[in-house]
Amino acid sequence: MKTIRLTDKSTIETMLRTNVYLHLYSLGDLDEFFWPRTTWYSGAGASQRDPVVLVYHGPQLPTVLALSDDAGAMRDLVRSLRDDLPKRFYAHFTAGVAPALERSHRLGRLASVAGIHVYSRTYRVAALGNIATMPTHRNRGLARKVTAAVCRGLLPQIDHIGLNVKADNAPALASYTALGFEPVAGYEELLVERW
Repeated sequence: MKTIRLTDKSTIETMLRTNVYLHLYSLGDLDEFFWPRTTWYSGAGASQRDPVVLVYHGPQLPTVLALSDDAGAMRDLVRSLRDDLPKRFYAHFTAGVAPALERSHRLGRLASVAGIHVYSRTYRVAALGNIATMPTHRNRGLARKVTAAVCRGLLPQIDHIGLNVKADNAPALASYTALGFEPVAGYEELLVERW
């Protein structure tokens, strides 16, 4: 399959809007704030129904979004982009697309993750989130390791790093305390509706 690099936002938006909910994150990355960190690819025809691959070059590991209603077309596109993709990246793939990269990239099972919910270089703050470890891999210090890695990546640009954790989650509290986090305040989560 021949591929092209897409550079026109309106063309990309039209292609992504064929399934808005599938492409919410990609549509958000068209925002001027994120746009400079993005690279977009599609098939050479670049018709409205062609799949789109987004490579987001963030402050740490690049992320590749390859989501489509047509797994076969996306698999072909990803296979053709094999040499254009970063050597190491985090991926969100439509089911069945990953085998297209198995020969050129090592694919491993995810055991533990840590992410960033809020990030501002201007205000030099970040809030971590989505920190989790698969139940079969718990009690090995993996959450502490991935959280520490995210913090190390943030420290050159950020002065304050925080996170939220449920007060009854003793293993998480112990892990975060070992990394130097300290409790600041408790809070309640509520859904409020005026009636």
